[in-house]
Amino acid sequence: LGISLFVCMPCTINSGAALAAQAGGNFALALLLTLICSILGVFVVPFLLNNLTHFGATVSLPVKEMIIKLCTTVLLPLFLGKGLVTASKTVKGEVKRRGELLGLISNVLIIMTPWIQISRSAQRNVFSAVTPAELLAVVSLGSFIHILFLTMNFFVSGMLRLSSEIRKSIVFVASSKTLPLALAVLSILPPHFGDKGLVALPCILGHFSQIVIDSFIVANWKSGKKV
Repeated sequence: LGISLFVCMPCTINSGAALAAQAGGNFALALLLTLICSILGVFVVPFLLNNLTHFGATVSLPVKEMIIKLCTTVLLPLFLGKGLVTASKTVKGEVKRRGELLGLISNVLIIMTPWIQISRSAQRNVFSAVTPAELLAVVSLGSFIHILFLTMNFFVSGMLRLSSEIRKSIVFVASSKTLPLALAVLSILPPHFGDKGLVALPCILGHFSQIVIDSFIVANWKSGKKV
């Protein structure tokens, strides 16, 4: 269930664009792709989960309710923040001046969300049944899926003869999967889909494995080596 949930997610909110910029990609394009995918993901992900995975095969998901909740928890804060920055020069100046602090707070909150889910499951001793071999299998599968997306986007963008900057942005942004939206969707799912901490585990491991893989690619691509 966790792997299915993670695969249906759109691109990452922060790390994809940041990695693309570090590799010498087009940061503006990476941000635009991230914004478009995040907005579309709110409306597309519930339908994917309900129709293309065994989530919907088990019990029909409340798609409309999921979309409404995702709009209020994901899109509403995004548009409110953007509106405040656009409407107020004071807010815009403060955001620019305290950008590093706000980024740190955002990362801490993102980390706390899976930590809460994992802690609750740990209290119920859910993870005692998970073997090291199963954890290794989950990490391997998550890494394989990410490498598959990277390879596909790398060759397709090359076939389209895109510039190097655009190509790097597409490869990093389009190949990544977002963890915060996966956890937001998980919090909405009915209880009978299983322990949420256990379902979140593949999403968390997949997210961190893709960061490790992408960091390695950035280091090589930035130095001019072929990946």
